[in-house]
Amino acid sequence: MKCPSSSAPSHLRLLTQQPFQDFSAPLSITDFQKLLADRGICVHYDVEDLEQDVQHLRDRGWL
Repeated sequence: MKCPSSSAPSHLRLLTQQPFQDFSAPLSITDFQKLLADRGICVHYDVEDLEQDVQHLRDRGWL
């Protein structure tokens, strides 16, 4: 899977744009990685990606 470029929408936005996922039932690591891949989110999400997503939310007044 190709990881999104820096010009792609934030990883957090990609995850939350999809219908709500019920996480009350445990997911295996493999199933969770598949969920991320299905939504175009690189499994190598790092601190820099998180900081960008947090800034994105702050810029919109959501945090």
